[in-house]
Amino acid sequence: MTIFILLIFALLLLYKLYLDAKSFSKFNLTLYLFLALGFILFEIENGSMGAILYLSLLLLFNLLATNYGSKKGIVFGIMLLVALPFSKNNILLAQSGFLGIMPGMFKLIEKSENKKENKRLEITRDALHLIIGVAIISLAMLLPDPRGLIIALIIVGFILGSYTIISKGKFSRMLYRFERKNTYFGSGAIWLALGALLSMGFIFSRNFLIAVLAAIFIGDPLATIVGVKFGKHRIFYNREKSVEGSFAYFVAVLAVAYPFIGLYALPIALIAAFVESWGIEIDDNLMVPIILSILLFLLYI
Repeated sequence: MTIFILLIFALLLLYKLYLDAKSFSKFNLTLYLFLALGFILFEIENGSMGAILYLSLLLLFNLLATNYGSKKGIVFGIMLLVALPFSKNNILLAQSGFLGIMPGMFKLIEKSENKKENKRLEITRDALHLIIGVAIISLAMLLPDPRGLIIALIIVGFILGSYTIISKGKFSRMLYRFERKNTYFGSGAIWLALGALLSMGFIFSRNFLIAVLAAIFIGDPLATIVGVKFGKHRIFYNREKSVEGSFAYFVAVLAVAYPFIGLYALPIALIAAFVESWGIEIDDNLMVPIILSILLFLLYI
């Protein structure tokens, strides 16, 4: 088994090096830094699957991210979806997913313009975001460990997004109507997936995980809908955000999280609402889980 895992890792690494050598102008050094981070993280946690398997998963997710929109991405996605039921450690898989996809997202930070100009489009997008979020949180509440299911949904979303990019059918045109101008197709969904992977990989308590997922899947879209429709009072440190939207975010997270973590829901809802209203360059669907995951991870260890 060890030889097989080593062989898989070697093949994945060689393939990645081949892709980098083939298009040297697009060489992404950050991946290899994240590989080192993944190895260090494994050593700290002393997991049960082995560092080589961990790094193999990380490489596989990175290949998924850097080949986004291609036929290769669909093939890798299907392979990973088939392999998911055999995973014994969904936390490890979530960590690998986050560390593997994040290097490929730096290009989106640099090039993608994410201006919210069309209010009707924003409400439509966030209404869909909210519906999906309610469904995911409801499923998470019913399962002792919802990580495997959420990772499966993320992979299915990736396969669907890849198919949409290479397809020219009615279904693809319909999905493109939900996308903002001057952005990469699916970039918003990828940021959301990254936030979910980060939360699942670094928050070990199911109840606290549900609280953080509620912030990005329910609080965030609800804040935009309320802010666009009813926001009249601007926040003094960010004129693009409204008091009404941030208050809706806070109340939503508090209401969902309180039954699971009690009074701990109050500081989590406050921190999440403040970070969302902060208005920094990094997408808030990633920034909120980063802040909360760091705090909860430090408290855990």
